[in-house]
Amino acid sequence: MRTPLTSLGAALALAVAATGCGVDTTDTPTSGTPPPTASGSTIVGVTPGTLAADQTPPTGTNGIRYLDGRLWIADYAGNQLLVADAETGGILARFGAEAGVTGGPDDLVLGPDGTVYWTAFTGGGVGHLTLDGRSRTIAALPPGTNPIAWSTDGTLYVGEAVTADGLYEVTPPEGGQTSAPAPRTISDAVGNVNAFDVGPGGLIYGPNYVDQTGTVVAIDPADGAVTTIADIPGYPTALRTIDDHRLLVLANLPSALYEVDLSTLPAADDPNPPEDPRATVTPRGDVVLATVDNFTVAPDGTIYVTSFNQPTVLAIAPDGTTRTITIGTPP
Repeated sequence: MRTPLTSLGAALALAVAATGCGVDTTDTPTSGTPPPTASGSTIVGVTPGTLAADQTPPTGTNGIRYLDGRLWIADYAGNQLLVADAETGGILARFGAEAGVTGGPDDLVLGPDGTVYWTAFTGGGVGHLTLDGRSRTIAALPPGTNPIAWSTDGTLYVGEAVTADGLYEVTPPEGGQTSAPAPRTISDAVGNVNAFDVGPGGLIYGPNYVDQTGTVVAIDPADGAVTTIADIPGYPTALRTIDDHRLLVLANLPSALYEVDLSTLPAADDPNPPEDPRATVTPRGDVVLATVDNFTVAPDGTIYVTSFNQPTVLAIAPDGTTRTITIGTPP
């Protein structure tokens, strides 16, 4: 379902009203929408500072999250989840078929208890890698399961993209349980919305690419209403929330970062709002990777960008300097 901007109602109005009136494009985001605070527990098989025996690099890098100097990486082509040192790229642990990780892991988030939730693009569904180092399917969904994100209140949202279309609310298992209630279908028609984030007003903001046109959309998780709020050059693939009025978007063709300023959308009390308003989009710079897939932002502001067909991660420091991290050791 696609609707005019005003139909998102109070949620989007409050998000715009809460914003400032300017943006400093030199700022580096401090984080995206934070997941619930991790407990500090460690999954079996992950020993900080100790490299795994197998340092075979992945074919590519997809979904990525940062935690305490480590990068959790989904390797779709390799059918595995990797944990790598954020400085050296050395692989600390890998979780593949023997751990229950199958079906083409594409994206992931970290849970409040130190566990990992991940999406299976080829096989469909949501997996939960628990502290015992085993993964179990907690939500059966069609192939094409792709983006996944927490809201600040602990709600877990999962979408389908590229080969499918849909948005769901997934309830994680509680109290040591290994199963969860069936997902709630929010909508089966939100578009080709890839790696999204939950932002101001509790709305889901995501990159959308349809008919060779890149945009950012806002989705109301209450009813699935979709509104286009910004135009993005190229093929946008991932989005993270910077603060209460700015979004950071990663795009391919060419590889670049863009900042979306929500405060430039019409205010809720604007007597003459434009018919099809768009937020201001500011280029944040090219990304020196031929192809990009996803990104995450560390607490110190470092941006880590993945590449779907290279075993590398690009680290962009707050001052704009970059370094390429090779994951594993090439033979």
